[in-house]
Amino acid sequence: MNGLVMIEDELVPVYITGTGEKVVYGTELHKVLQVKSNYREWIKRRFNEIDAIENEDFEGVEISTVAKGMKKKEHIIKLDTAKEMTMLERNEKGKQVRRYFISIEKKYKENQNGNNLKFLMCLQGIKFLADDLKIAKSSRLFMYNNTFKEFGLPVSFLPHYEDNGSRERYCATVLLERNN
Repeated sequence: MNGLVMIEDELVPVYITGTGEKVVYGTELHKVLQVKSNYREWIKRRFNEIDAIENEDFEGVEISTVAKGMKKKEHIIKLDTAKEMTMLERNEKGKQVRRYFISIEKKYKENQNGNNLKFLMCLQGIKFLADDLKIAKSSRLFMYNNTFKEFGLPVSFLPHYEDNGSRERYCATVLLERNN
């Protein structure tokens, strides 16, 4: 779970991995929950109580401390697992953190669903306009290319079109054929 990027920091910092998984650091969760027992005892007890599986529900990592230069054990915990752990606290802080995690899941799920719907509507709009206005294939592909880019999707599989300075767009293969 390398390359974590913080996406939320309202109550407990929440990070996203390179694969899109939402996670939290165990020590940060422990601190926010204001648990009385020390971190090592608490994390071990909670993982046992929920039958958490290492490298599936959480990942144990060694982190170098800045002050002492020593390594400490940290746990990167998937959001679903962290939510389960907060339920076991059976106190107001645990409920608050659990609701916070649920709101984050909901927020990102809605954003994902909203973007998927917008993307599909854009594709349908392009097809409708292109068919109705009898737009050339090169212009259609240019429109698809721009739409894919706007939604952060790969475009390398689409033919690459160059602007020749006029209002026409030509596929690189057509330009090569003309110049031979």
